[in-house]
Amino acid sequence: MLKKLVIVLFIVLLASGVFWVGLSIYGNFLSGGNDSVNIPSEATHKAVLEDAGEVIYIISPEYIDDYIIAHGYWELFKGKYIYRDKELMLDEATVGNVRIEALQ
Repeated sequence: MLKKLVIVLFIVLLASGVFWVGLSIYGNFLSGGNDSVNIPSEATHKAVLEDAGEVIYIISPEYIDDYIIAHGYWELFKGKYIYRDKELMLDEATVGNVRIEALQ
C-alpha cells in the first residue's frame, strides 16, 4: 500500500514539474512577455505617473504653471501603445507624482 502511494506521489510530482517547465517556456519565450512592448518612435518624452504606476509617452510637453500639457499621447492598451489624439493635462493634485523623462 505504501509502495503504491509513493509511486502515485512520484507520478504527480513529475507531471507537475513537466507542466511547470512547459508554462515557464511559454511565458518567457513564446508569449514575448513585457519586453515585447514597442515604445513609440515618435515620442520624445516619457511621463511616469508614479502613484498610478502608469507610463505614457508624449511629444514635447508644454509646461504652464504647475501643469504639464501633452498634445496627444500614447498609452498602453492590451499590450500595445496606442496613440490618443487628445489633450492631456497632468498635475500632481489630480494624478499624483508625475516624473517627465526625455528619451534618447
